[in-house]
Amino acid sequence: MDAYEVEKEYWDDGPEIEAVNIHYLWTPVGEDPEWETHRVTRFMPPSRAEGAGRRHRSRTLRIPARIPDPASGGLTDRFLLHHYFEIFEHGRRRYSPRYTEEITTGAGGGTGPRRRSGAGRARPGTRRAPVGFDIGALESGAGPGVGGVGALGALGTLGWYGPPEPGGGRRIAYRGPLRGDALRLHFGYDGWKEPGRDTPLETVEDGLAVTAPLDVDGHLTVEACVTDGGSWDNNHGVDYRLWIGVDPVDGHLHASGTGQGAFGRPSLEVAMASAGMVAGVVSWFDNTATERLVRAGAGLYPLVWVAPGATPVEEVADRLADGFVGIKLHPTLDGYPGDDPALDPYLKVAAAAGRPVAVHSAPGDADPNHIRRLAERHPSVPVILYHTYLGPAEGRRRAVKYLGEHPNLYLETSWCRWKAVVRFVEAVGPERVLFGSDASVDGPAHYRRQPPNVEGAETYNDGLLALVRALGPEAARTVLAGTTRRLFRLDEEPGQSNPGQSNPGQSNPGQSNPGQSNVA
Repeated sequence: MDAYEVEKEYWDDGPEIEAVNIHYLWTPVGEDPEWETHRVTRFMPPSRAEGAGRRHRSRTLRIPARIPDPASGGLTDRFLLHHYFEIFEHGRRRYSPRYTEEITTGAGGGTGPRRRSGAGRARPGTRRAPVGFDIGALESGAGPGVGGVGALGALGTLGWYGPPEPGGGRRIAYRGPLRGDALRLHFGYDGWKEPGRDTPLETVEDGLAVTAPLDVDGHLTVEACVTDGGSWDNNHGVDYRLWIGVDPVDGHLHASGTGQGAFGRPSLEVAMASAGMVAGVVSWFDNTATERLVRAGAGLYPLVWVAPGATPVEEVADRLADGFVGIKLHPTLDGYPGDDPALDPYLKVAAAAGRPVAVHSAPGDADPNHIRRLAERHPSVPVILYHTYLGPAEGRRRAVKYLGEHPNLYLETSWCRWKAVVRFVEAVGPERVLFGSDASVDGPAHYRRQPPNVEGAETYNDGLLALVRALGPEAARTVLAGTTRRLFRLDEEPGQSNPGQSNPGQSNPGQSNPGQSNVA
């Protein structure tokens, strides 16, 4: 349909507001809004206007010029617009009241939907940011004692020390802030399903303490925290996790920078350490910020965020040649259909570099129908449907079906329950499925948030344990690490030659210790 634009503004009511989103939708006159299924979210960037010392923000909302009219069965240019604001402040979120206004666009009525015009395309230079992330409360209730030792940033604090012992045991190394002869590891297995136990940590050099070999046979993970007898390091209340027999890689991460705020790398590192993720593929709408984020430390691999018409093609080519591992498209937030011909120059760059393209998939502009047409036009480029489909199960079924028609399509699992992931693997094979979480949309507790955040029914940490048991060792290692490492070529040295598209039948299991096979 033709587009109609409405300008909305927001004046910050406090000096330390980090971000503001506007949520909106439209309904026929007299109908109530269904926020959970129809809302649109847009970031509200600060403007240069000021008033009484307060920061001003504005956003142009793109809405239909006409919508279906239940009363007449045709179209109407008179309807209701509903909206509210989501405000991020001090790492927490709050909401404004909800507002409703009557809109008359002047487009007139009609008897049926008109073909969408180009008026709805994103204008060059327009950047539509992702929704703000909530760092969440840094609670210290998980694990014994008082948590939250030191600054945020925990990836690498706890890890395996050396290869498996001849008898199969594993040593754990601690590189955190606690010191002293009384250091002890408090640990359990498989999501703390057994009573916790303690073992001493012996200092072997300054800043490094190691346990005696632990018996890990028959288990999938070790969950742990550390004490010196007085204080606890429990990864800011969400504990540490180590996987036995696989080094998981998260194929779908977000962070905006290196600071300690709601969008910082330290918050993401805490979340990843709580799930045992050793690396991940990260994107953000500001590619310069992503570059700074990745250069600040190891373990994160960047995607080039592309908004067609706003991102120079030459910039994408340069970044892919300089360490970025793929392209990220978000049709919903940047406002273009997922098969827009304006994307073709970027896909050609991806093909030349032998890099994949990850596409947000959801109802509307990001529907799998659009994405499969994009993949069909560029058969040499691996195209990943992020979320598989962030919507009703019908869309996910279509996404799975399209993989049978297009060998360059792949499924990513963020916000999918583990039983759905099993069905994906059964339908298309583990080599076409990669684990992702969208971390850290829910802050440092992203993978173990309570109440459960995956469809309101399970946490990532619990779901991954069930998924690994259901898939078995080989398929689990492929989904948790191998597919992501292969598609994004994470194991290559910088400057290595372009291998082109990977064979979907091949898989790198991503197993750090081939002799260890507890993932089952």
